[in-house]
This record gives sequence, structure tokens and C-alpha cells, in this order.
Amino acid sequence: MPLGDPVWAAAVTLDDVPGHLLRELEHFFTVYKDLEEKKTAALGWRSAAEAIAVIEAARAAY
Repeated sequence: MPLGDPVWAAAVTLDDVPGHLLRELEHFFTVYKDLEEKKTAALGWRSAAEAIAVIEAARAAY
């Protein structure tokens, strides 16, 4: 979500994001590499806390 965008100001969890938008995003990440003949996979949605933990682990590994 864009920081400071008033459209998303009330969105705190995935439950606050319209279901159809989640499906659009999942579809995009499933097919966006098709033209490069690379495979991708959508592995589902996780909590913000899990995402932050993954980002922090990646930063530490870098």
C-alpha cells in the first residue's frame, strides 16, 4: 500500500483489502514472468508480522 494514500488509510490487515483485489494481485504474480518463460508461484497470503520478519531476515542476510 502506498504510504500516505488516504484510500488505504483504514487498511490495517488483509481483511481490510477487497477480496477481488487480492485475487488480481495473486493472478499477476502467477503470470507476470510467462513471457520470459520463467515459472512463478503464488503461495498464499501471510500476516504483516510474517512479512516484516522475512524482510528483516533478508536484510540481516544481506
